[in-house]
Amino acid sequence: MPPGEAFNNFKPVCNRIMKEPTKDNLFELKSLLGNVSSITEEISNYILYPLQLYLQVQGLRMEIKHYLIDCMKEVFNRSEIKYIEKLFKLNSLLFFQIFDTKKSNLVGDVPEELKLNVVQCVISLFKCATTDIINNSMYDKKYAPKMAQNIYICLQLAQFEKLRSLRISAIECLMILAYVHDDSDKDDIVLRHQAGDVIMFFLPGIVSTLQKIATGDEKQGHQITVIAVKAWAQIIALVMDDKYNPPETSEFRSMGIIPNSQSTNNEKKDPLANDWDKGNKESLMKSIQEKCRTTEWYSAAGEKLALSVKVMAAVQKNSHWKVRHELATDCNFLLSRCCRNLKPCVMDLVEVIIALSEDENENVTEISKSGLRMFSEKCKKEEGKSFLEMLEDNFYIVVTKLPRILHGTDDIQQLSTLRLLAGYIKLLGANKLPQVLTSAAHLNRLMLTLIQAVELENSASLLEDYSLRDLEANHAIGHSVPWKQFKHFMDDSILQKMVCVCHLLGKYGDLETLTYHLLDIFHNNSQHRKEVILLLNEILIGGATRYDVNLKPIVESVLEAYLEPSVWYVNISIENSDSEDEESVTTLKEAQSNVVQVCLLVEGVGKMAEVLGSGFDVFLLKTLYVVLERAGSTNALITAAGMVAAQDIASACGHGNSVIDLVQANADYFSFHVTTRLQSVAENPGVMDVLNVIMKYSTINVLQYLDEIIEEALQHCSDAFQAQNALSYLRVFYTFVVSVRHWLESEENMSCKSTDSTIIHTGTFPRTLIPGQVVSELVEYHKCKKQSQDFSDKHYINDSENNSFTEEFAPEEETKKKKKLPLHVTMTVSVLEKCVNFLPTKKKEQKLIVLSILEEGLLILKKWENELLPIVHTIWSPFVERFNELKDPLVVNRSFGLLCILAKTAKDFIRSRTLKQVLPTLCQFLNKSAQESKKKDKGSTYRFTQIFKLQKELLSNIGDVIIYLGLSEREIDQVLSSACPYLSNLQPLPLQHACVDLFKKIATIDRDAVWLKVVNLWSPFQVLEPPFTGLQTIKIMQNGNQNNEQFKKNVEEILSFLNLNSN
Repeated sequence: MPPGEAFNNFKPVCNRIMKEPTKDNLFELKSLLGNVSSITEEISNYILYPLQLYLQVQGLRMEIKHYLIDCMKEVFNRSEIKYIEKLFKLNSLLFFQIFDTKKSNLVGDVPEELKLNVVQCVISLFKCATTDIINNSMYDKKYAPKMAQNIYICLQLAQFEKLRSLRISAIECLMILAYVHDDSDKDDIVLRHQAGDVIMFFLPGIVSTLQKIATGDEKQGHQITVIAVKAWAQIIALVMDDKYNPPETSEFRSMGIIPNSQSTNNEKKDPLANDWDKGNKESLMKSIQEKCRTTEWYSAAGEKLALSVKVMAAVQKNSHWKVRHELATDCNFLLSRCCRNLKPCVMDLVEVIIALSEDENENVTEISKSGLRMFSEKCKKEEGKSFLEMLEDNFYIVVTKLPRILHGTDDIQQLSTLRLLAGYIKLLGANKLPQVLTSAAHLNRLMLTLIQAVELENSASLLEDYSLRDLEANHAIGHSVPWKQFKHFMDDSILQKMVCVCHLLGKYGDLETLTYHLLDIFHNNSQHRKEVILLLNEILIGGATRYDVNLKPIVESVLEAYLEPSVWYVNISIENSDSEDEESVTTLKEAQSNVVQVCLLVEGVGKMAEVLGSGFDVFLLKTLYVVLERAGSTNALITAAGMVAAQDIASACGHGNSVIDLVQANADYFSFHVTTRLQSVAENPGVMDVLNVIMKYSTINVLQYLDEIIEEALQHCSDAFQAQNALSYLRVFYTFVVSVRHWLESEENMSCKSTDSTIIHTGTFPRTLIPGQVVSELVEYHKCKKQSQDFSDKHYINDSENNSFTEEFAPEEETKKKKKLPLHVTMTVSVLEKCVNFLPTKKKEQKLIVLSILEEGLLILKKWENELLPIVHTIWSPFVERFNELKDPLVVNRSFGLLCILAKTAKDFIRSRTLKQVLPTLCQFLNKSAQESKKKDKGSTYRFTQIFKLQKELLSNIGDVIIYLGLSEREIDQVLSSACPYLSNLQPLPLQHACVDLFKKIATIDRDAVWLKVVNLWSPFQVLEPPFTGLQTIKIMQNGNQNNEQFKKNVEEILSFLNLNSN
């Protein structure tokens, strides 16, 4: 657009603004400016005049000020400022809008939006200054005071305001004033030198303020931190650039040596001191003009800036990767520009980059590694100390300060320091690290530091034994390892970085030197043995991929140390506390420590397998048995560690992670060792643990190997001198029956399960009989009924003799069938017959596990009636006595569980004896305990008692017993009568629900009995009207139902289930 036409467009609106700067007028001017790309100086002066005029008016509305400043910004974006006086005049006018001399920070209480608008307008103002102004005038020292005002206000806004965009804009404005913004020419040495000569006066204030902003709370937002770090580095580089202070002789080329100028009179004078406070404006300007950056000034400034660099190093802990990326970029920039003038800061900057080279973010890691490579090349060109020599000098310092940092509470600082150590090890590499560690001082310091860093904590939960449920649980363990609880840190990322450090030592260090040094500590310092084991395990894992080292001799030495009986078989219990010899007593603290040690040792065996891979097979005979011994331990942590080690060995030996395949492949080896050790269990108590694991992690194919083992165990378990090992034998038997049942279930198809489900829920037992079988079924029923009515042992023995006599004359084919019983059946029968002998024991733990063994064993024999019924008969007499132990509800609870299995498997065979000997006791218990549980709401501790659990178990499952045994209406009424109190709303809610479910379950086989029982508790009607005339009217309740409202809710639910209307 021609200047004349443009002037004609702007003139009318400018005239209107001159008369009255309304919102509409200013908006129109802004719109007109938006339609042109540039304007001439004359037009810009014409437009700026009314804007400048009204900005000087006191009391102008804030809204109008906003529009005036917006228009000025649009003008600056489309024009140029050619005169320095005009530049600073406009600058002063703009900052005057937010300036207040009465405030300590000189910033007035005006809206943040206005402050933002002013700062953005100042940015546009300085960007529109011509090159001549910037090169020749702006950084003249006489304008330093004016620059000082701008810099001070920008720093105040950046530090204390809350609006993020304002703080960012204030720092951007500061960078433009210092000529370090993105558009500045970084290679213009002359201009940057001029700018540096001015900015040097404000460097302390700028650096300290930006440092505070960068290290502030992360809640301020990562963008503020990023630009603060960038401005901090760029301004330091502007002032401290090596190009302004070149070395004068070759000796100054050495890294870190700064030449000293030949001064005489001012040697003791502080180069950074000024005389600003001693005189007036003239003396101030004189001081500014005379002050310049000398070699002494650079040296003193470098010392001061070293403190700031140390503080800024904390920014590497920032959680946002862009902040860490900016810090790495800026540290690289400072090292490339100012490494000589910033000599005291060099190693701090290098360490920041080294630590960030181990960052989890790839962008940060890459820029850091690139910077380290560039700095290494720069060191070579300077013909001074090589980069690796510098690292070697500082490696010892880093290692020395590591314990102090790790013993602190700052997880982020701990992680940062470990990253630094890992970075040092990587940079030293395989060529330099072994050489560094040949120094005894370096090696001792490093190992002691790592030992202190990974000091382990012992938790009270370490002595927790497995319950019966745990024996059935899957021992698979994830990433968390509960035996590694550290005193000085809890963050998993710190542990991962510590492991990484160990792996790097194994990868780059001298494995033999490291291993034998740690083994020496292992043997001579039992206090730190656990930590040494942990370090050895991880260091050797790091060396697993090395081909320049023969790993087998090293692994063999480690295994010999680990498997030393005095180390491997430490006491993990406190059972010796009653010993007369006080020295032999194991305290709780020692036992806890020993559990951790055992976990680390067995884990270490697995790690050694991981190190050697397929080459570990030569150590299998030495390690496999003891590892499975630990995998079968009664201690939860040791079991988990043993399973992890077993999986590692399986993987190394080509079995994937399958412990099952490992056990099967070595079944003959285990069979020999277990059978041999069972002959002297007192000397080999761990053999029971091994046997547990073998059975748990095997398939039915190993039964042929287990037969001899189980037979040996059965022979010894009842010996008087084996009494203390009885529980171990019973655990073995329990694992055996659980394993067998698991193997059998895996072979059954889903149709069998669905059939069982139908039987349980419907109470029917569908069978298809051909006509020829009916008579034999009736005879068998009569036989079972007769046996159940007279079940004395004497009678049963005679009966068995008669059966054996009959079998002699049985057809040959039937006899052959009986002789061909599956191996698992005969073994199960033998186990159950032996376990029955432990049922009357007074030891509760043995009694409970025997009941569980019987439950599992009977389910195995459910399809083998000829073997099942004799076992049931043998069990019954000692079993039924358990229901009289009502003082121990847990035993009764487990006994009732076994009764449910008996009812399911033996059915009519136990019907009569159950009615006579068990049912009355259970009904009596339900009646009596109903008073105890009454009014025990959900806030009561009653729900945690064993009595409550027994009540719930009975109410939940006694219905299945009724269905399995096919009880008559009289017996059903007896059970319902004892359960009725639990329909009250005064009972705990879980018991109410279980009771309602019981009534519903029984209703599937005897709906009338249920209806009659519940309507006598509560009924929606008092009279039952006859369906036909002439019949008698029946009164349901004689005394009304006012006192039975407590049953109403649950009875209504049951009646609804029976499809009756409760009105």
